[in-house]
Amino acid sequence: MKVPIHYIHGELDTAIPLEVARTCAALTPEAEVSVIAAAAHMPHQELPDRFNTALRAALARMAQAGRAAA
Repeated sequence: MKVPIHYIHGELDTAIPLEVARTCAALTPEAEVSVIAAAAHMPHQELPDRFNTALRAALARMAQAGRAAA
């Protein structure tokens, strides 16, 4: 993969269990997982503030990694 992968997953998701995101991240070099506590399958709708915080943090880390690689 030449693009960063970051999974943002609801802790209580029963449609796609959290372990799926963790397994995918473990199989993908440099992938990361953020877990939104108390959220299920739609964390961006259920807890948008927490989701946006996790997304912004992931994007900031990706930007920093891109600058370091340049």
